[in-house]
Amino acid sequence: MAKTSSHTNGSKTTTKPSYRQTFRRHRRLLSLPIAVTVVIAAWFALGSPKSYQSTASLWVDNPASVGSSLGNANPALLPPSQQEQSVLHELLSTQSFVLKVAHESGLYRYLATHGPSGFSPTSLLSGGGGPVKAKVLASFGPKQVASAVPGPQVLAISYRGPTPGLTQRTLGALVQELQKESDALSQKRSQTVVAYDRAQVVAASTTLTAARARVKAYLSQNPRASGSDASLSALQTAAGAASSQLTAATQRLNQAQSAVGDSGSSGSTLSVIDDPSSAQPTSGKKKELMIILGGLFAGLLISFLGAVALTPGKKDAWDPETRSAWDPETTHAWDPETTHAWDPETTGAASPVHEVDDQPNPNGNGHPSPARPDHEHASDRPARTGPQVTPSRRFLDESAPEAS
Repeated sequence: MAKTSSHTNGSKTTTKPSYRQTFRRHRRLLSLPIAVTVVIAAWFALGSPKSYQSTASLWVDNPASVGSSLGNANPALLPPSQQEQSVLHELLSTQSFVLKVAHESGLYRYLATHGPSGFSPTSLLSGGGGPVKAKVLASFGPKQVASAVPGPQVLAISYRGPTPGLTQRTLGALVQELQKESDALSQKRSQTVVAYDRAQVVAASTTLTAARARVKAYLSQNPRASGSDASLSALQTAAGAASSQLTAATQRLNQAQSAVGDSGSSGSTLSVIDDPSSAQPTSGKKKELMIILGGLFAGLLISFLGAVALTPGKKDAWDPETRSAWDPETTHAWDPETTHAWDPETTGAASPVHEVDDQPNPNGNGHPSPARPDHEHASDRPARTGPQVTPSRRFLDESAPEAS
């Protein structure tokens, strides 16, 4: 807190109140922000819906037909766990995958029969309305489903739900549906690749058959043709190229057929290392206490700024005991240099004179108190005539000559 500062002008002492004095004077006003912010923080902390989190770990590796990724030293190749993580994010953006998980785990039925469990402002404003489908899709957002890649082959998935049992079941259903969808995608892709390679084999076989037929026909028409014959050499070269194409197409077809039985997206293999763990609460007493303390700090800051705003500065300094308005530095009504209404040379008519009592001011500020105006004492003293005397800041000029 700032200390009280004071300065003396003649017999008057002007005091600048400190922040502590300002707080005492406006105690109720400056205590209100603290109470309001603490109540709001406690409302948010204690009224937020309870949530629980469960975690599972998956092992992701290349298919057996390709070779394990454990010996992969090429940093340009994306690890299998990151590939599967991308697949998970893409599946969570689809309604069919999310609805399958919700129906399988019982989350859909829970959201259809239960509203928001908390009483925080956010929960009350949401109201729990809207279609069940929209609430299900919101239950698989980035705040509810999180994934991490601890290693090239390990994929960790966590889920936040409203109850411990439902959270664990939902994560288990999520892992199962991920495996099923990955297998289905792998099967569809493998079948598509097999169909394409089979078509390539058929096309290469047809080309080879036609090339060999042309060679045979040329030899039947030219039985004496030898290897030095340019036409025969060209036909034989085309037949050899068609044979090579057929061999390459056949190899690709064999590889695609061997990968049909591989599981996982893009042929990767998925296996569960850690089953969904028991759901644990995500917010504890420590977090709630930190939120309340944050509200208290915000209230104290607002109150301090309010005290600074209510504390007068040097130009607005005043006496807290008397609040006298006769400060010669701030009040210039009696200054003949600035106030010309009392100047007999500039004012033709005689102005009423306020007498100044020489007795000390009963307010205690050391300045003489102005007497009552003339109209209040008209019956007590004779009227004055002649030019009037201009009052100074503290006393009337008793030595001014009287009018002749």
